[in-house]
Amino acid sequence: MVRLWNSIRVKLLLSHLLIAFLVLVISGSTFFTFLRNYTIDNAYQGLLQQDRILRDSFIDDRLDPNRQLIFRIARINAVSEFYLVNVKSGGMFVEQTNDTSMQGQPFMLQLGNTFAGEEYPRGIGQLAGRSILYVAVPVQKGRLSQRVIVLTTDAYQVDRITKEIFFVLLRGFLLTVAVILIIVFILVRQLVKPIHTMGAAVKRVALRDFNPTPIIRTNDEWEQLSRAFHQMVESLRQYNEGQRRFLQHASHELKTPLMSIQGYAEGIRDGLFQGDEINEGLEIISSESIRLKKIVDELIYLSKLETLDDIYNPQQVDLGELIPDILARIGSLTKQKGLSVNVTQLDHAVVVIDRDKLTQAIVNLLSNAVRYALNEVGISVIKQADRTLIQVWDDGAGIDETDRDRIFERFYHGHKGDTGLGLAITRAIVEKSEGRIEASNRLPAGALFQISLPHRRRANNEGS
Repeated sequence: MVRLWNSIRVKLLLSHLLIAFLVLVISGSTFFTFLRNYTIDNAYQGLLQQDRILRDSFIDDRLDPNRQLIFRIARINAVSEFYLVNVKSGGMFVEQTNDTSMQGQPFMLQLGNTFAGEEYPRGIGQLAGRSILYVAVPVQKGRLSQRVIVLTTDAYQVDRITKEIFFVLLRGFLLTVAVILIIVFILVRQLVKPIHTMGAAVKRVALRDFNPTPIIRTNDEWEQLSRAFHQMVESLRQYNEGQRRFLQHASHELKTPLMSIQGYAEGIRDGLFQGDEINEGLEIISSESIRLKKIVDELIYLSKLETLDDIYNPQQVDLGELIPDILARIGSLTKQKGLSVNVTQLDHAVVVIDRDKLTQAIVNLLSNAVRYALNEVGISVIKQADRTLIQVWDDGAGIDETDRDRIFERFYHGHKGDTGLGLAITRAIVEKSEGRIEASNRLPAGALFQISLPHRRRANNEGS
């Protein structure tokens, strides 16, 4: 059982929570820096706007500059403070300010010795134990004059406003994160639910329960996976049923000759047979032994075809040259039954196959056709654009509809069949050649077997 901390649901939730936290930290710190800089810049702009009032104080030369200056400064925002700094003997002293206790005192804020390159020097400094924002306005532009107006505002107020705005936005961020996590929880739950469904289906298959598995209706990759898994389970079910039938048929096919061998051997040993009966029993034992060996050999060969790759050696083969050799091999069979062989078409089609194994497959089909034919058997090789067709037919009774779907199964044979493995071996060889084989009835009468081989297959010794 998966522990809670190791479950995908918890991992997804924690990963989204970590992402949300990192986004909040990065965006929050970035926004806080931007907001603070923006607030400080606005404070500077507010101080610079007061410069217009100061300049108006010197327009009328008839007015006392000091009185006019003080009158104008008094109208400035109460948050701001001003200092009229007078330079005497290389030092700076406060001449006028809205803090009367500092008049005549040394001005401790360092402003530099010139205003060249910056009309209004500004910055953050310490004055009277307080952190302030300041803007210095020279009474005479171009150089440090005898009088300098320093406009200040408390940096604490700027920080306070910045933090208040930031915390308001932070609450909005946190609320957004909470909503996102709720949505993520719902989505993760919907994402994890198919995993549990698929896990339960896998456990059933592990217990060899091949009943149809449910299809997950999500219209995404989960549905594709569930459909593929459903098809896999269906294939396993069919394979399992085929194996069960195979074991039943194999045991039956092997048991029959073994019982005959055992019965006659025990009868001869116990003296139940005399004279010619002994020879007849020995003949039956010999023929059944041969039949039993043939079944075992074909089973081993079929198993190798289905499980091993190194026994199949593809090469380029011209079917127009291969078919006459095959017909020569079954000539004795057709002569014994008095059948004619009809070759309707024989194209020189070159395919890449294992010559010996395809020969065996076609011989199996022709032998099967000879077994059921009345007057003739036929074969043709038809070359198409991308495939080559090999057709084998007879003029017998044809294939019963109940047999058509099972005719290539192992140990399934008709009333004239032998071991029931010939067509199964043929299908295995054709599939090993990346082709396919089909069986149908032919008009006006007879059975038709068609092998379809691709042109694209390449031999092992060819370059890639």
